[in-house]
Amino acid sequence: MPDVHALRDRFARRSVTFIAVHTPRVAQDMLIQDVRSVAARIGITEPCAIDNDRLIGDRFELSGIWPYYFLFGPDGLMKRRGAGALGLRLVTNALETLYP
Repeated sequence: MPDVHALRDRFARRSVTFIAVHTPRVAQDMLIQDVRSVAARIGITEPCAIDNDRLIGDRFELSGIWPYYFLFGPDGLMKRRGAGALGLRLVTNALETLYP
């Protein structure tokens, strides 16, 4: 998460909004208060959706590698998508291009 936090902080003064989505892998990860507690402990300050019904995960066909990163433009269309370390690099490069 430190890399994501650094990216979030770097673009905080621009019109970039970060949103976290928690998609539980097991039933015990569905407890909302626990998710809130962990989010606070690891420094997630952006809005955090809790996808207990996997509606977001299914819509974006998430599986396998975690975490996922998505970049949407002001037009609401997805500009970049990736997972893992490569996904973070793809999104970072796209942000740097859009907001030099």
